[in-house]
Amino acid sequence: MRGVILIILATCLAFSSSDSSCGLRAPIIIPTYELPSANWLTGIQCRTRNRALEATCDPTIVREQAVQMICDENVGPYNLAQVCDIFDYLQTNWGYVSDPYRSEFFATAEESLHHFRGDCDDFSIALATCIRAVGGLTRIVAAYDFEGGHAYTQVCLGSTNLLEVERYLHARFPENGSNFEYCVQVDSWGNRWLNLDSRHRSPGGPLAKSSHGYQFILGHPEYCLDLGD
Repeated sequence: MRGVILIILATCLAFSSSDSSCGLRAPIIIPTYELPSANWLTGIQCRTRNRALEATCDPTIVREQAVQMICDENVGPYNLAQVCDIFDYLQTNWGYVSDPYRSEFFATAEESLHHFRGDCDDFSIALATCIRAVGGLTRIVAAYDFEGGHAYTQVCLGSTNLLEVERYLHARFPENGSNFEYCVQVDSWGNRWLNLDSRHRSPGGPLAKSSHGYQFILGHPEYCLDLGD
């Protein structure tokens, strides 16, 4: 089974937090993820898109900037707080600018971090690459329906306890409200993927509506899932 199972975290758990978004508690360390040996390449279009996307996402070039986005309280082994720090930084500083007229343009992460401008795929590339630069596994989803297309990032949480993830996100983003449902997808091998969409003010926003699309796991060009029609 190559599909994904959508799970919604709806439980509200009491959690004490400080006034700062940094240093709420000991950061949640994200365990090692697992990927299968089978490959997901399903067609010439998917392979071509994957190569074009990989070329924009070199984590070594943006590592210095990515590291500087992390709060002092959250330094250490790669953890969920660092993911949130990077997401917050880009959300706060980003300005939306459309692609050139009648052109699908993918800015590199390096280009986007120079001026912090671009559309949804530029934001997704920059976000996914920065998280990758500090130790994370990310994928970019290109989703389409009759209204057009949208791109967003997802970060792999591996086998991280989802109740711990929810506690942290509720504490860090109280403006979402205690009943906010954080969106996580589970793949066929049990890895949890937290949604990171520029349209939402925090990690865990809802999935974009779509009828078809693609998933690209960065750093693994052999993995490209055609989500079908």
